[in-house]
Amino acid sequence: MSVSFLYPLLWLGALAVAVPVWLHLRRKEESNLVHFSAMRFLDDQPIARRRPLWPRDWLLLLLRLAALLLLVTAFAWPYLPEHDEVIIRESRVYILDNTLSHQRASGFTQSRDKIEKALQVAGIETQIAVVELTSAPRVIVAFGDEKQQAAARVRDLQPSFQRGSYLAAFRVAAGLLEQSLGHERKMILLGDSQENQWSESLQSPPFLQDAIELPELVTESVPNIALMEPKARRIFVGDDALVECEFRLFRQGEIENVTIVIEANGEEIVRREIALPENAESITLTHVWKTNPAHWLCGRVRVVDEPDELAADDSIVFSLPPVREGRLGLLTNSKYLRTALSPEIMRGRWQRQLLNESSIADRARDDADFDVLCLESQFLSSASVRTLLLDSLNDGRGVVLLIDRVTPVISSFLRQLGVVSGERPDVRQVGDGQGFRYVFLDHPVFAAFRSADFGNIMDIAVHRYRPIDASNAMPLAFSRQGDVLLFESTKTKGKLLIFAFTMDRTETNWPLDPTFVPFLDKCLQYVRSQPEFQTAFLPGETFIWKVQDESDAEGLVLRRIEANQRITTVVEPAAGGTGHRSADVHPLIENAEARFVVPDRPGHYELVYDNLPEILTVLDVNPPIEESVLDFADGNEFVDAWKRDTTGSESTQDDHSLALELSKLEILRQHVWWWLLLLGLAAVVIETVWVSLKRAPA
Repeated sequence: MSVSFLYPLLWLGALAVAVPVWLHLRRKEESNLVHFSAMRFLDDQPIARRRPLWPRDWLLLLLRLAALLLLVTAFAWPYLPEHDEVIIRESRVYILDNTLSHQRASGFTQSRDKIEKALQVAGIETQIAVVELTSAPRVIVAFGDEKQQAAARVRDLQPSFQRGSYLAAFRVAAGLLEQSLGHERKMILLGDSQENQWSESLQSPPFLQDAIELPELVTESVPNIALMEPKARRIFVGDDALVECEFRLFRQGEIENVTIVIEANGEEIVRREIALPENAESITLTHVWKTNPAHWLCGRVRVVDEPDELAADDSIVFSLPPVREGRLGLLTNSKYLRTALSPEIMRGRWQRQLLNESSIADRARDDADFDVLCLESQFLSSASVRTLLLDSLNDGRGVVLLIDRVTPVISSFLRQLGVVSGERPDVRQVGDGQGFRYVFLDHPVFAAFRSADFGNIMDIAVHRYRPIDASNAMPLAFSRQGDVLLFESTKTKGKLLIFAFTMDRTETNWPLDPTFVPFLDKCLQYVRSQPEFQTAFLPGETFIWKVQDESDAEGLVLRRIEANQRITTVVEPAAGGTGHRSADVHPLIENAEARFVVPDRPGHYELVYDNLPEILTVLDVNPPIEESVLDFADGNEFVDAWKRDTTGSESTQDDHSLALELSKLEILRQHVWWWLLLLGLAAVVIETVWVSLKRAPA
C-alpha cells in the first residue's frame, strides 16, 4: 500500500538536515591560549589525534536528524488510502417531507434526526443526497457535499408550515440519481403519506426507474380541529362601524366540543364554547362587533384547551384596511342616485358634494376637492361641466358617466372620449324589460356577483337605453340585442365608466334591487383608483409589491405582529424559489416593484418602507387548508404508476471501480499524521535533555 502526501512541497524542509550535520563537523577555534616555549615543537607533530571532519557524537547526530525528518514528514500530511480504488456501492436520496401535516406527532423532527444520523455514519462507499419538500422542493445536500457539513445543514432545518407536491420531490430526486455513481440507487421518502398529496398528481407520465422506500402507513383515525377560510368585512349601520368575521371550523375524529376565541388588535372580543353537530365535518361561524374604521384591524381566531394531533392549524388570522372616506362630486337629477349616495347611507364610505352648473363655472381647476365625479350626460351641454370632466380625467380622478341625453353638442364631446353615439341618438325601448345577456364577471365592478350571496345580476332588467359604441373601450355588459350597456374607456388617464342608461325606474329596475347601493359603491371605489390590498397569503408564497407613490425608499421592512408588538424582519428579494431574511436592510425596490417570499411562519406581518413608518399593507399568513385533512394513503400504487418499464433495457451504469480521493477531514482522522508529529516532538525533547546533561559539570 503506497503512502501519499497532501502537501508534498513541504518535503523541501528536509534540506534542513544539513544544519545538525554542519554543527557536528565544524571545528571551533580555541580562545584564551597560553603559549609555553617548551610546547612550541608540538605543533609540528605529523599525526592528528582525531580524524578531521568526522562526527564526534553519532547518537546525538542521528537523534537530531530523526527529529527533524519526523517533523517535516508530519507537516507534509502523509496518509494511507484505505483502498487503491474505492467503489461507490450505493447512491441514496432522502426526501424529507417538511410540510405542515408532517409536524403531527413530531414526525418531521424524527425524520430529520434519522437523516442526520445516516450522514454521520455513512462510509465513503455510500453517496447521500437530501431533498427538502416544501412549497417547492429544493436540494439541501448534494452527493458531493462533505458529510459532516451536510449533517449540520440538515440539523439546522426547522419545521415548515407550507404544502408541497410528492410528485415534484420525486422528480428532483430522480434527476439527482441520474447523475449518481452508485451501482445501487434508492429513494427514501420520510413523510406522513398524506392522501391528498398523492392523489393530486395521478395523471403524471412514468419517470421513475430506481428503488423506492416509503414510510409505514398510518391506519388509525387521527383527530384534528382546524380553522380555515377567514373572511372579514366592514358594515356601517347608522353611526356605528361594525366588523363581520366569518370562518370555517373543520372537525376530524370524535371531537364534540371546542372553545373558540376571537381577538382583534390584541384584545379578546369573544370566547365561546361550540357544540359540534354530529356527523358534520365542518361548520361556518360568524361574529359581529364594533370597531374603529380609521385603523387597520388585525384579528385572530384560535381554538383553546383542545388537544389534537396538529396544533399548528388551530389558529387563523385576518385583517381589514382602514376606511378612508372618498370624496364624491355628484351632478345628477336622479332622486335614486341622490338618495343612494346620501350621507346617511354612504357614511364612512363617501362624502357627497352636490354640484350644479353655476358652482362649477365659478371654481378653478385646482379647486376640485373630490376623488370621483358622477354625472349624467345632460349636463355636458355646459362648457364648464365638460371642462371639469376633462380636467378630472387628466388629473387621474375617476368619472362615472350615465348617458341620459344625446344632443349634437354632447355627441361631439363624447367623440373626444372615444364614445360614438351613431346616427340614432334616440332611446331604444325594450318592451319586456329584458336584462343583461353577457356580463364580464371577472371585472372588479361585477366580481361580487360571482357569489350568490351578493345577488343575481340576471335579475336586473333594463327597459330603455341609448345605443352607443366606443372604439377605445372595454365592453363590460351587453343587452339581449347585443348593444353595449356598460363599458370602461381605455383612452383616458383617469378611469371612466360609461352607462348607456340612467339609474331611474323608467329605464331599469336596479334602484329597487338590494344590490343597487353595493354596486354603486363598487363602481365608485373602482374608478377611485385606490391601491387594492391583498392580505391573504400562504407560507412561502412569492409576493410582488408594486410601488404606488414616489417614495425614495430603497427597501421594504416586514414586521411581524405578535401580542400587539412589532418584531422587525427585513425581507430580501426572492431567489431560486426561496426567500431570505437578514438582519441588515438590503435594497429591494427595482423598476418600481419589490419581489420577496412571504415568511413561513403563520401570523400578521406589516409591510413598510425602510424610511417611512406608514403601514403599506398587512400580510395574513395562514396554513394551507389541505394540510389539515389528516387522511393517509399507501403510496405504492402511485409510485408504481410513475415507474417506467425498464425490462430489457441496458444499464446505463458501467460496472467498474471508481477511484475517489479522500477529503482533508478523512485524512485527519488517520493516526499516521498524529504519530509522526508526536514522535518528532519526543525526539526534540530527548535531544534537549541529552545536550543539557552533557554540558553539566562533572
